[in-house]
Amino acid sequence: MIATLVLVMFAQQVDYSKIDRKITVVPKLSAEAKYALVLPGDGKVRIWMVLDKSRPDKLHHDVLYFDRDGDGKVGEEGERISGVEKEREIGFTVGKAEFADAKLVLSEIQFVSFTDVMPALCQMSFRMNGKVTVSGSFGGTGTNPENAPILHADPFGTLDFLHSNGD
Repeated sequence: MIATLVLVMFAQQVDYSKIDRKITVVPKLSAEAKYALVLPGDGKVRIWMVLDKSRPDKLHHDVLYFDRDGDGKVGEEGERISGVEKEREIGFTVGKAEFADAKLVLSEIQFVSFTDVMPALCQMSFRMNGKVTVSGSFGGTGTNPENAPILHADPFGTLDFLHSNGD
């Protein structure tokens, strides 16, 4: 009962309608990008993920831009990750991201895009402050920041998925 109450109280802390969905800088992209927004913890830190292709003629998105410092400037040094293609997926090892102002460290960040499922199925996992492993799958990405899905990671290890309009 107490755990349920804590989860409900935490979930009500983030008002998704008030989340700023602006990306201030995006690198030159090779293809139509795919977007997702990660909100770890209380939702004050915003991490943009942008999927791109290494070449316009590639079948699948094999490049991930991960906004490591949450400043909305996607594609800064160290934020472009090349995916490793396997038979039915493309895996991205992001590593670690630190947000000193929020007292938040994400480590062992992994992102997988499955290539044999339509609409696209993605999976993400990471450790939050070295204590909680957060993991979850979600269906699809957005075609722009305004319709990007929001992935909210609570401190209990749950990765909630909110898609804004079904794209």
